[in-house]
Amino acid sequence: MSCLRRPGIQLTAERHDQLLATVEASLDQLARVTASLLDISQRQAHGVDSGVAEALELGSRLASGAVDAAGNSAPRWPARL
Repeated sequence: MSCLRRPGIQLTAERHDQLLATVEASLDQLARVTASLLDISQRQAHGVDSGVAEALELGSRLASGAVDAAGNSAPRWPARL
């Protein structure tokens, strides 16, 4: 994102759109992670058993693509710009 703000940087319209798409995808992923964390903290605040909370967290992370079925991290970093 910072490269879009640098004075003197010349980007083609296509490259500009690619960078904005990458930023948008990253923000969407951040929003999903944030929502998951809020959901987990609310469940913990309401006394949900820690084992259930962990299972719910893993399910949420699986749904968002943050982990694979074995629970291994599967980050989706944007391609190098």
